[in-house]
Amino acid sequence: MTIRDATKQSLVKLCGTVLAHPKSPSFSAALTQQRKQLKPTDEPLFEVETRVIHGSELSRVTSVLRALRQEPETEHLSDDELESALDQLVTELEADPARYPNTAERRSCVERFAARFTVPWKHFDVVWDLQHVVTNTAIPLGDVTISVFNEVASSSWRPNDGRDPKLLEKIEGRTVAIVAVSAGDRDHATRRAAESIDAALNRLRYAVTAARRPYPIDNELRFRRGDHYLTRPVAASSDIAYSWAIGDAPVLLQIDEPLANAINETMSTFITRIEQPPTEMYGRIDRAVRFIGAATDRVPYDEKIIALCTAFEAVLASRDDQLKGVIIALRSMLLTLSCNEPLVDSVDVLDLYEGRSTFVHGGDAAPFSELDYRYMRSMAMMFVRQIRELLEASPDLTYTEFVTRLGSQPQIGQAVEWLRDRGPAAKSILELPHSLEKQ
Repeated sequence: MTIRDATKQSLVKLCGTVLAHPKSPSFSAALTQQRKQLKPTDEPLFEVETRVIHGSELSRVTSVLRALRQEPETEHLSDDELESALDQLVTELEADPARYPNTAERRSCVERFAARFTVPWKHFDVVWDLQHVVTNTAIPLGDVTISVFNEVASSSWRPNDGRDPKLLEKIEGRTVAIVAVSAGDRDHATRRAAESIDAALNRLRYAVTAARRPYPIDNELRFRRGDHYLTRPVAASSDIAYSWAIGDAPVLLQIDEPLANAINETMSTFITRIEQPPTEMYGRIDRAVRFIGAATDRVPYDEKIIALCTAFEAVLASRDDQLKGVIIALRSMLLTLSCNEPLVDSVDVLDLYEGRSTFVHGGDAAPFSELDYRYMRSMAMMFVRQIRELLEASPDLTYTEFVTRLGSQPQIGQAVEWLRDRGPAAKSILELPHSLEKQ
């Protein structure tokens, strides 16, 4: 197996662009410039990439890099490794452009590029302990089975190389979730297993509610993944990893004096504003803040993204808006301009918002990832911060005035064209009402 045809075609187009501009800065140089432009007050790069428009070099490659990150055959590679591989491709093209005079030669180059780092998925078995639920009967829930990890079940997971299986002993006799998954490496197998188990636990919550009369109270349905899990590749069943993770159980938060002071500084004026009663804009911000907070307590990532999309709607859209995802993406770019900050590339916000819409309306949408969640959380936090800064200068700003201010930015045409040129969002951007562009 190799990468998908659509991604190959994007790579072939990238090759043509590079060959047409052989003296442009390399991708790594463009990426370095992007990182330098990140505001130090926003979430650090290792948490999430906040993309900033700074030139054609980065815009040429971000859509390709995004496609490569979504390829099953490349998920074993880190972001740095993918970026390095893409930069090597650009360097190879620039070093000898005469070798690639036509599309056929560029396709061959892309095939060689893909063959160097794509690997087929492996099959893994995963056992994960569960908290706040007990059963002695196996409960099949699709690809996940809930059962007790008794002596018979645990015997095949004992090491045969003399290792002390202390983590195994911690889950023996407990209720566990057992799932078979396929992935590029063990880390991705673990993530995929966690997603499958979280989905199965939500189905179990529904099933318990449907099967019991009277209905159970919600506190009985707050079972979740625990802290210990086991993984092994099916092809090498003795290669067992005994792992510990934070899981989804609450972790004690210790609020020391410096943190308490920072919290008070962040919230004192805000709390005063929303207790007055709040103006329309402060009411919107308060709804967004509550949905951002709710997202941290939801499982799995699908539900976290749904909560964050609702936060975006609270501050950047209204009930009567058509093409809400498009409007949120455009207004979020214009918001940064209103705060005299670099123009944020919000096409991923649009892609993830549309994915959320597809998901909640019964469509076939890809599952959301931890990276998707961290990106959306970072963007939501940034937008709320920026709107609060605007309101500090204009406390009585109405939502209509806020929207008008965004639409009056002179760079609105640049923002619209940028979005129109980007990936899956292009079609809906072309449907953008001209009245919005002229606001």
